[in-house]
Amino acid sequence: GCTSWNTAACETTLVISYRPVAAFSATPVVGCPPLTVQFTNQSVYANAYLWDFGDGSPRSSDQDPIHTYTTSGEYTVSLYAFSAGSTDTATVQTQVVVYPRPVADFSVFPPVLYEADTAYFVSQSQGATAWWWNFGDPLNPSASSTQPNPTYYYAQPGRYTVTLIVENLYGCRDTLTRPDAVIKLPNPAPTALGSFAREAFQVWPNPFSEGVYLRLPQETDLTLYDSRASKLASWRLSAGVHHLPLDYLAEGLYFLRVGPWTLKLHKSN
Repeated sequence: GCTSWNTAACETTLVISYRPVAAFSATPVVGCPPLTVQFTNQSVYANAYLWDFGDGSPRSSDQDPIHTYTTSGEYTVSLYAFSAGSTDTATVQTQVVVYPRPVADFSVFPPVLYEADTAYFVSQSQGATAWWWNFGDPLNPSASSTQPNPTYYYAQPGRYTVTLIVENLYGCRDTLTRPDAVIKLPNPAPTALGSFAREAFQVWPNPFSEGVYLRLPQETDLTLYDSRASKLASWRLSAGVHHLPLDYLAEGLYFLRVGPWTLKLHKSN
């Protein structure tokens, strides 16, 4: 202790250092990708910081960083707060949840439309629970659908741009706009066996599980396609009633070209 009669000689300076307390807020902490999050540093007794965003991206020493998550997942965000001299540290964590995003995709059948053809649209989207189509028809600008696999008849020959917007159960969306998705020619569909009216033939049952029956008015070429317009089988059948065994097909949507006409078939188990 100090024994000097001079009190000034016994004075000293006491420095009290507080340990840092790390704290922060983040907004938003849930959402669809790309999710941009604003982090607000609320730490006290600290003079340096290090952020780990939990997604493998470079760490940040900014006081109040902004970070964008581009991939769905759950991310643990860590803030390290340092005091003077880096002798003490404090850490706090929180979760950021980035929802999965649907992926819009579709196909059109037939690939080229002729005079009497209707366009069959098939959503090939992943993770979608809602659909919105715009068929890009200048004669009918409001032509649209909310069905996953709609049909639409284009009255005029031409090339049409089609847009599909899909949404999932989290409200996340994706948009696909495809120029020249539909090409319609002004001439009738080519057929080596002539043409006939749509009412002249029948196909049943639809949906089917094991196969379909057909009643044809004349000798006719038939071709079966999957939903991506890949050819699966073809036949040339005479006039009359026929049975096509199709039990080997997987459950799903198919297209049967009967002469100049296209039918949409549903295979169920």
